[in-house]
Amino acid sequence: MKFLQFFSWGTLLVFLIHVGYLIYFWPILPAEIPINYGAGGPDSWGSKALLCIMPGIGVVMWLFIHLISLNPEEFNYINLTEENKHLQFKMGRKLSIVVKNCTVLLFIFGNQGMLAGALNESQILPLSLVAISLIGMMSYLFYALFWSATLKT
Repeated sequence: MKFLQFFSWGTLLVFLIHVGYLIYFWPILPAEIPINYGAGGPDSWGSKALLCIMPGIGVVMWLFIHLISLNPEEFNYINLTEENKHLQFKMGRKLSIVVKNCTVLLFIFGNQGMLAGALNESQILPLSLVAISLIGMMSYLFYALFWSATLKT
């Protein structure tokens, strides 16, 4: 669980750094920023205020998943028995921590990519981090599913 606490604090730190980055660069951002890219570059533009939406959605998703995870007994489990229910509930708590933090990271890194595009900086790193976060979350989901399916009573 220490890793998961570190992961949660790390996610909070990344979120706060991103918000600080937004505040710092807000005055120099153009009023219209690219919000969608095609093969030839930006093909859709929107207000710079859109940069506030994705972090907000990330926070709302984090709170929603956190509220759901308060009662891991209510989750659906594979191979749940009276003997292994405590292990299953513990894995459910761990899984919810990973999912809620990866969800926030997906929104933050995606938003950082939009911010980088608005500042004419490279978007490779933030968008690579989106892919890594998504792969990490899906890998843990499949691990938990496999672990639960092969759990002995």
